Amino acid sequence: MTVSETLKKNWIFIVLGLIVIIPLIYVMVSLVMTNYEPSYALIIEELNDGDVLENTNYWENGSLFTNYNPTTINLTEEDFKTFPKLAPIIRDKSQKSSDVGSNGRVTYKVYYWEDEHYTFVSHFGDNGYLEYKGKRYSFCFMHVD
Repeated sequence: MTVSETLKKNWIFIVLGLIVIIPLIYVMVSLVMTNYEPSYALIIEELNDGDVLENTNYWENGSLFTNYNPTTINLTEEDFKTFPKLAPIIRDKSQKSSDVGSNGRVTYKVYYWEDEHYTFVSHFGDNGYLEYKGKRYSFCFMHVD
């Protein structure tokens, strides 16, 4: 029996196999892609020299508080080791910006997984201001759906 005779005899099984396998592969790839997407985006905006620091809000024990004198966190080399995604933006200036606003502020977006987000928030807070070598940045997290 030749290959062509075998294919002619079993063509229905080949077609049914393809009809089942292709959607199954699609579903499996979709599940993998949705489970491995980052949960949060860190938005960092480079502040101009004349910008005034705005009040920041934060949650503590279920209550919303406003910080009328927002503190600026001075970044150290240890912070860049702990949070390596900050280095290309703030220290190295090697990451391309996501946006430049009409006010001239440069904005960067970095994606964080759930555990990275909680480590960052426990160290710096959910939003606020960072400073490195005299340059100030505002930051906040955005949930990515």
